[in-house]
Amino acid sequence: MRATLLAFIYLICLLIATLFPFDTSLSSRFSMGDYLSGFGPLFTRGPQQFWTSDFRENIVLFIPLGIFLHYALVPQTRSKLASMLWLAGCAGLLSFSVELVQVYFPERVPSATDVLANTVGATVGGLLASCLPTVVPRYAAWLWAKVERSTTMACVVLLYGMVPAVLWLVQFPGLDFRNWNARYTFQLGNEATRNAPWLGKLYRTALYSRALAPAEIVQHYQAGLSVDAQASRGQEGLIALYAFGEGAGNLARDVSTRDASLDLTVTPASHIHWLHGPQGIEMVKPAILESRGPATQFFSALTATSALSIEVWMTPTRLDQIGPARIVSFSQDPFHNNFMFGQQGADIHFQLRTPLSGGRGSPANLKTNNAFLTTEAIFHLVATYADGVARLYVNGSEYKTHFNLAQDAIVGFYATKRPIAQMAYTFFYFFPVSFFLSAYFSTWSRANVTTWFLPFAIAVGLLSLTEIAQAFVFDRAIDLPLLGYGVLTSIVGVFSGKAFVSKALVQPEPA
Repeated sequence: MRATLLAFIYLICLLIATLFPFDTSLSSRFSMGDYLSGFGPLFTRGPQQFWTSDFRENIVLFIPLGIFLHYALVPQTRSKLASMLWLAGCAGLLSFSVELVQVYFPERVPSATDVLANTVGATVGGLLASCLPTVVPRYAAWLWAKVERSTTMACVVLLYGMVPAVLWLVQFPGLDFRNWNARYTFQLGNEATRNAPWLGKLYRTALYSRALAPAEIVQHYQAGLSVDAQASRGQEGLIALYAFGEGAGNLARDVSTRDASLDLTVTPASHIHWLHGPQGIEMVKPAILESRGPATQFFSALTATSALSIEVWMTPTRLDQIGPARIVSFSQDPFHNNFMFGQQGADIHFQLRTPLSGGRGSPANLKTNNAFLTTEAIFHLVATYADGVARLYVNGSEYKTHFNLAQDAIVGFYATKRPIAQMAYTFFYFFPVSFFLSAYFSTWSRANVTTWFLPFAIAVGLLSLTEIAQAFVFDRAIDLPLLGYGVLTSIVGVFSGKAFVSKALVQPEPA
């Protein structure tokens, strides 16, 4: 019973880690054939390409699951070889299912190598458990008997349940750019790590240190791509403008007339094609236009206002580009960016870094969901941000939805308010509180009020106080669905903690 419950709890933790930030898509971006084709690298990679840090981490993460599954599912009558084969099959099927689910999470990339690493890790864990069939349970039971009676541990768990409240107090108001990194470079057409290429045509790219007004955006769209339109462009807050009028070479110049202009180097130059009539640049193969060093002038200008606008005239070459494929990026790698404006299939994603959205900026992820892009038309796209609100304009018109960071993000969890993210949030922070306190109080009292209601009340109370305070400060409605998920999570935590109480069991001493 305990081993089964531990396996289930640990599996939920793995799901939270592998599906974060829980940005779901109603339709799969891969076919089954595409997914199965990912197994090809298993037979073509060399040892050095294969043994990556990610591969090793996946092995380590699944070792505890293998231990729990061994004690929960493997019959003691089976031989070690049969047990390992059976466990490897279960772990492989479980891992394959998790990777398959990731197909519906645009922020995640399913990987056949992850399936292999997870299976190896679970098998190693099962092997360790089979080699020590009695020692591991004996020590685990002895250690848990000590921990569940620890007042110090109870205080630690209570403090852990207060983490969300502490985070938003530290981050408040959390809508500015104070956590930006000045060492990042500025890129067009790719990520700094060269692993999120965008293929298409760029005709004009501009960056402002303010949110353009809707009337200005309409004016820019109606003016089009003519040289006269460029000359008449407003200069207020303009910090960079790339018109790609060079016509040749490996340098795209910043023509914003600022003293601290930032030119971009094209790498490799053979992968781009200069356009004429209208002027522009086409990425025909994966390439990048990147600043030679950190874009400190962009950092200084944008952090001074905590507002920006990204303006792009573009035509994508393909509609199956994912990652998102970076059109404009101010970043270090896919997981650390100040902002990112990219293409995901036939839609657009805009990610922005703030204290509330974290270093990756995933919660501040304004995106379209109507697959409006085509490969035939030229699109005028403008993303703006000011006072916690991100907006997107397509061909002069504001997109139907916007993103309000204070209203739409789960504070302290760096995820957007969606049911799966809300459930993960309550489980991550408040399940441990109800779980441990129910076991702790059960070792000191048999009263139902103490052992059942009190742990539940403490967990729900911490969640409720945090949510009510945030709703008041950010002037928004209380998230009742979030509180409902917290109630259910706390109930499950109390029952699980009671199942782990060891006072009714004979406590073995370690050998």
